[in-house]
Amino acid sequence: MAPGRRGLPLLEEVLAVSTPGPLPGSPAEMRLVRRLASWGFPLPERQLRVLNERGVFLGRVDLGWSDRRVAFEYDGAEAHTPRQWASDEARLRPSSTRLRELLTPLLARRRAA
Repeated sequence: MAPGRRGLPLLEEVLAVSTPGPLPGSPAEMRLVRRLASWGFPLPERQLRVLNERGVFLGRVDLGWSDRRVAFEYDGAEAHTPRQWASDEARLRPSSTRLRELLTPLLARRRAA
């Protein structure tokens, strides 16, 4: 690799969670996307449209994996108190395993027919 380009793979990895798809609805959503990526999960779709079995639009969620039927809705600041923010952030710490343990089997399964 040419001089000055050693950091390019890391830069590309960092930008990958920021560039594909619609912009996140909040900084908290982007932190969640980054944490999921750091845990080795595939990047979720952002601002995911939810459709019923006939293809009729039902709503939109912050992020998820449509092929696995897993979605997140990250409540904004108006729905939280400072105490709840701290609790949310604790769930996303690298040492926290609960969310990762819940997602692992959900994301490992194939989409139900």
